[in-house]
Amino acid sequence: YESSVMPAAAFNLSPATVCQSHCNLANLCFALCPIMVLGNFDPKTGGHIVLEELHLVIIFPPGATIFIPSAVITHSNTKIKEGETKYSFTQYAVGMLLSYVQNGMKSE
Repeated sequence: YESSVMPAAAFNLSPATVCQSHCNLANLCFALCPIMVLGNFDPKTGGHIVLEELHLVIIFPPGATIFIPSAVITHSNTKIKEGETKYSFTQYAVGMLLSYVQNGMKSE
């Protein structure tokens, strides 16, 4: 992805992608990870993104992108209705990759 500042990406192509509550501890703690949601679902009834430490449940409609510090905020999303579809595209940076670059492209 030459036009992306993030070195890694994940495509979640399950027809009803659901992300359980988690924190991406291996990601850079100061990086904002873009998460894009796609599909055909009613964002008023499901597919919300949950940011636990901030006590937020955010309506996350198809086509929207949110940037979150996924290494420091526990996040998840809510289920959608049967018959609806939801996919996601997430970009991120693993912390060890930065260490590798700063170490002259050598492991310790």
